[in-house]
Amino acid sequence: MIMKNNNAKILPQNEVFAAEVGLFDLGNGKFARKITRRSRVRSIVAIVDEEQHLAYGLCPVYQMTSWCPTCLGVITQHIASGMEATRLLLDEAAEREISLPAAEFCANYEGYGVKKGEAFLLSKTEMRKITISAERIFKSWKLACNHSLDWQMLFTSTVNTDYCVWGESFSGTAVSGWKYQCRTFGVVPMVRIRY
Repeated sequence: MIMKNNNAKILPQNEVFAAEVGLFDLGNGKFARKITRRSRVRSIVAIVDEEQHLAYGLCPVYQMTSWCPTCLGVITQHIASGMEATRLLLDEAAEREISLPAAEFCANYEGYGVKKGEAFLLSKTEMRKITISAERIFKSWKLACNHSLDWQMLFTSTVNTDYCVWGESFSGTAVSGWKYQCRTFGVVPMVRIRY
């Protein structure tokens, strides 16, 4: 199941030009504090690097999917960048001619100003940064998508030496941890935002 937001207008009086966690990324370096039901939202700002004028946003779409049916042999647990890890995983999968549903969903996502190939699976490091402000991010995500996130676990691009993928739990007191590839959980594409 793929879920995403509606489309149309932005509220100019709410536009801001500096990224903050929880703001709505409207594209072209513009952000908004508030939106209408018809707003076009590219992503929800989840991580901000003020020194680099770079932010990362969660796209307002998700899909329940499996991570990978087979072991790839690629270790990404020491790669902090989900963009780099996703590229390595997809390159290896293409070479072995196997499917990586979660990474492929992210890499193939396009819409609301996101071009095919721009989105990626976030890394464990990026996921940990998101958990700090999860409540604010998910509140904005719910407004952008007109529904709440009903996932219990989000996949990342981080694979350990046992070839298990890191999944982060957002269901109350559940524990995060390494999950086997045969499980199905939520996948949300992430994008880089220059501002």
